Amino acid sequence: MKINRTGYAQFVKRLEKGNSVHKTNSNGEKNDKIEISEASRKIKEYSDVIKASESANTDKIESIRAKLDSGTYQISSKQLADRILDEIKSQMAKEK
Repeated sequence: MKINRTGYAQFVKRLEKGNSVHKTNSNGEKNDKIEISEASRKIKEYSDVIKASESANTDKIESIRAKLDSGTYQISSKQLADRILDEIKSQMAKEK
């Protein structure tokens, strides 16, 4: 089995010419530079929003659970019916 390393040599030459991530400044110190794509930034931003909302939801759920356990949680049947109807209307509008 023969392995051709010409591609490897070209890769090394490109790195030596300065196409690598590691660059040196005038003092001879290495400066690392990382560029993050816009898509990656958006993913990070959305991830942070989701984590924050999960925390808020957890607090709300624990509050409701405590009220249910103590028997002090009051449910308005009118508000519940209104929310159910709003959700049905929203789903029907999406299907159109």
